[in-house]
Amino acid sequence: MFGFRNIAKCLAATTTTSVLLLSSYSNSADDIRSQGFTVLPNLLTEEERLILLRHTRRDMDVNEQELNQLPPTASPTTGRNHCELTSTFHRKWCRSDDKTISDIKKIVLQVEEKTVEFAQTYFKQDRFRLTQLQLLDSEPNSAAQFWHVDNTTAGLTFVIALDDIRLENGPTELLLGTQHVHDSHNGDVAWVKSYIMYCNSVKQKEDALIASGYVEKMEHKQAIMNQRDAFVFDSRIWHRGGANRSTISRPVLIVRYDLSNYSPPGMGIVSTALLRSFGLVIENNLTK
Repeated sequence: MFGFRNIAKCLAATTTTSVLLLSSYSNSADDIRSQGFTVLPNLLTEEERLILLRHTRRDMDVNEQELNQLPPTASPTTGRNHCELTSTFHRKWCRSDDKTISDIKKIVLQVEEKTVEFAQTYFKQDRFRLTQLQLLDSEPNSAAQFWHVDNTTAGLTFVIALDDIRLENGPTELLLGTQHVHDSHNGDVAWVKSYIMYCNSVKQKEDALIASGYVEKMEHKQAIMNQRDAFVFDSRIWHRGGANRSTISRPVLIVRYDLSNYSPPGMGIVSTALLRSFGLVIENNLTK
């Protein structure tokens, strides 16, 4: 009987923990819907953080076999090293007949189990899929990204801190309120297109943006974070990775989910360039 009582207590404790976790996730999902972002504290365990950190920075104590588990890095922006795991590598790691287990494989899949659980709470009955999974390390003196969106339809982007991220490290920057520019399901940006037609100079664009009231609704948010925390935001928000002005790199794990029928980024080169220009105009007005 003693054994059965212990089992019953364990099951009750597990059920209570699951209910609390789902309740917390539900509240955080509501935060994203209302303000565009949320923070999930301590999403990583310390073991997960250290293993991801070693592989992100490609430390000397990671053996060659482990490094061979990862694809090479790319640097589309100066000093920002992206190691994309989404496609071939992630599918290979998830294969049931792939018996080779490494630290990095185990930890990446383990962390994604947590992020997908939150995504299920956020998307509810909508079908969604993993569209990005990458290790990213921004070196000292790395440049800021240009303003962009991850998608013009509703999605989730996770930035998971592998070290403390402070202002000087170049945290992710968001223009809060810009998620409302894009319709949640069709990504409509009709108001932006109207500016292309009627605004010919930067000054006119600036005046039009201010007159529209969009600037007043926005806030320039910088995602200062503690290690192991996840900063999660609506993929429609205009954002960028900041310039790293510190003496140490800024390592993170990026995870993104999008609605199944709407592939990112949801806009072409012209719209992306226009968004980049408007982002700078808005930023300049917010920081005056």
